[in-house]
Amino acid sequence: MISKNLVYIPVMKFHPTYAGWIKQTLNLIAKLPELDFIVETNLIPNAPKSEFLFNNLKVNRLKNISKSYNFLSKTYFLFIILFRLIKNRKKIGCVYFPFSYFPAEGLILICKILGLKTICRLSGGEIGEYEKEISTKIRLFSYKRASKIIVLNESQKKYLIEKGLKENQISFIPNAVDLSEFHNKKNLILKKSIGLNRKKIIIGYVGYMTERKGLLTLVYSLLKLNDKDKERIQLLIVGPDEPVPREEEYYKLVNSSIEKADFDVIKVGKVDNIIPYYGFMDIYILPSKYEGMPNALIEAMASGVASLGSNIPGIKDIIEQKQTGLLFERGNSLDLFQKVEFLINETEFTKRIAKSGFQAIRKNHNIDTTKLMYKVLFTNEHF
Repeated sequence: MISKNLVYIPVMKFHPTYAGWIKQTLNLIAKLPELDFIVETNLIPNAPKSEFLFNNLKVNRLKNISKSYNFLSKTYFLFIILFRLIKNRKKIGCVYFPFSYFPAEGLILICKILGLKTICRLSGGEIGEYEKEISTKIRLFSYKRASKIIVLNESQKKYLIEKGLKENQISFIPNAVDLSEFHNKKNLILKKSIGLNRKKIIIGYVGYMTERKGLLTLVYSLLKLNDKDKERIQLLIVGPDEPVPREEEYYKLVNSSIEKADFDVIKVGKVDNIIPYYGFMDIYILPSKYEGMPNALIEAMASGVASLGSNIPGIKDIIEQKQTGLLFERGNSLDLFQKVEFLINETEFTKRIAKSGFQAIRKNHNIDTTKLMYKVLFTNEHF
């Protein structure tokens, strides 16, 4: 007899530094103690060799043939999980894929053959912009065989329906935060230690220095400020200060632009707990080229920070223009500059959207609401 309480999660990369899907998965599991979760993975930096607990979550670290996230290691992982699915199929109630890059596509098809229920969450970059690529075509083929697809914004849902998925196969479940973790109590000792000036306007950015996240657009926009406004601001960059594979040149260009900047820039690198840093920010900016539903934006708004983002799906689903934040044209540093200039000079408006932004997160992105939506999917026996 199949246990409807066992949710099996096979993922190659499972580490807290992958801020998007991993953070949502951990938050979700913490809120659903009545279900059993097992994660199996094989790429975890500095982790034990076999089974261990992470935030009360049972994680099995499988043997790997490579330390790299390459095609060979992915294929090896697929066959290892295939064997385990066959062996344990009578114990599994649901197989959950928090993101759907290879080898998830192959595992969805395998689960279909084995008669296992599959739920796949789209993180944001799997579809749409790259639809001409063979990998996207394979992905769409596998989605049609999944029991449920979770999308993070309405644009994803519309796209999948256009590509032939049935509307009742798709569930819109927004990313969410535990509001009890967020508060405005500032750690003044930490603030002083990283060099922030309490008299200046702190503009924050959180994330990797990648082209997708658009940090260069932000830097270029701030360079357009007049000298007086440049004296009033500090740019706080929180996130790994290292290049990601195949983006070394972009990383160099960002750092070169920062070195030439005639305004204060503070980079704190990767941090274990991001929440205190939101409390230092007066304005948060997310200049991404594409997103699913960015956790960092939700977290900033949950911290009561006036927020500004590019007008793309995922961000537009969170920010209502001029009501809960501001939107600018993607990649347009001039438009972003004009919005930043407005926010740093119109303080009453900035305070108002910070407050309304927090209210919007409390209403639309509360983890307690989201957990119930996932619980229904994990335990529903009728699809």
